[in-house]
Amino acid sequence: MTRILALHGFRTSGKIMKLQTSRMARLIGCEIIAINAFHKASGPPHPEVAKWFGADGPFYEHYNAIEDDDGKFTYVGVEESLSYLHKTIEEKGPFDIALGFSQGTNLLTMYIASLENENKKLPFRAAMLFCGTYPRCETPIFEYPNKILSLHVLGAQDPIIDKSKELANKFYHEETRTVISHKGGHMPPSGGQDECIHKIKEWMKTNEFDVSE
Repeated sequence: MTRILALHGFRTSGKIMKLQTSRMARLIGCEIIAINAFHKASGPPHPEVAKWFGADGPFYEHYNAIEDDDGKFTYVGVEESLSYLHKTIEEKGPFDIALGFSQGTNLLTMYIASLENENKKLPFRAAMLFCGTYPRCETPIFEYPNKILSLHVLGAQDPIIDKSKELANKFYHEETRTVISHKGGHMPPSGGQDECIHKIKEWMKTNEFDVSE
């Protein structure tokens, strides 16, 4: 069975990510291991998160993005999160695929680049990036595009869909990336989006990952 490591979005949790991807795991026949981010949330969750999953938490974040007056970003805590991700993969792996949703795509993109830039072997064969954003921090700085096999899943009604497109087009190599979409908003494909989940499953089969029949 294909093992997928999942990184949740901003100020949510591994438990929430597990719920968000449960239908996908069931229809594909894969194991999704969703972990909490390294940092506890430095503020409240997004109102939509609180609406659907409750406001009590606990909630976590991979970093806190701070924008200065010049439009430059500092990702507070990102170095610790990159180290934590590497340690987690070593302890809980092996994994076949790493999956990031929302802020999780940002951390995953930087982690992949940190290894590819030094010609180090990646600890998974492919990346899935759901409703992603792209790195905009001043440090750390990596060179792109990433060459890893990648699948980008966009939400047709997602308000940050343009950022997801830019993530795919500028940060992942055109020869190894695939871009698909679902009909929803800023969310992993779940109920009502089985067509997209089946496309993910076909991509996995094409690339020789183990899936159910």
